[in-house]
Amino acid sequence: MAPPSESKQTTRDCSSFRVDPRDDPLDCISIFALVVLACGIILVSAGYLVPRDHAIDPKLSARENEQLGLHYAKLASDLDICIITGMVFVGLGGVTMAVLLIAVLCRGELNGSPQPKRPSYGARETTESSSTRQLFQMADVENAGEGR
Repeated sequence: MAPPSESKQTTRDCSSFRVDPRDDPLDCISIFALVVLACGIILVSAGYLVPRDHAIDPKLSARENEQLGLHYAKLASDLDICIITGMVFVGLGGVTMAVLLIAVLCRGELNGSPQPKRPSYGARETTESSSTRQLFQMADVENAGEGR
């Protein structure tokens, strides 16, 4: 058994895991998207797991069987609404997560790398490839040779 001093070091303070939207709003939006996605999955699962059909019981009267059939028809309608709502939530959560992923990739924070600096005014574009630069250099050399 570990001494009490070691066990205190391994415990975590849960108050440090609080998310403040002023620090980084992407964290709050990602938590919202995950909650919406999870709620959607739960709604769709519940809609498909609840049984919809009923068996006609010969011991019951015709009116009771009819009322039971109407009850199951309303239940099936409600389960369809539950499934559609769950699919909307799954879609909303998925689209939100995709937008967050694009936002994180555009900000350059996926690997913790800072956002690249933009070239200063008048500087050569940094997006051109090395082969394009070589072609321009060869053209400059050829043009310089023709001027003689």
